[in-house]
Amino acid sequence: MTDNDGCLLTARTRTPWNKGKLTGAKQLRPKHVWAIRIRLMIQGRTRDLAMFNVAIDSKRLRCGGPNGGRHCSEWLRDRPSIG
Repeated sequence: MTDNDGCLLTARTRTPWNKGKLTGAKQLRPKHVWAIRIRLMIQGRTRDLAMFNVAIDSKRLRCGGPNGGRHCSEWLRDRPSIG
């Protein structure tokens, strides 16, 4: 066994740094959604606010139909309207 073989064996037995952690997209909490909405309203970015609301509405439809799912309806039902 050469010196290189010893390095390869230790590299294979090392555990990944993200083992057991949640990876991928994280779910937005209601306070995060409202923070985004408020900032868009303050900056006067009505188009971006409308697009954000459309994205949130489509999320509601995916969660459990037109009335929203149990976990989604808490923060999706009180959406501000743009007039």
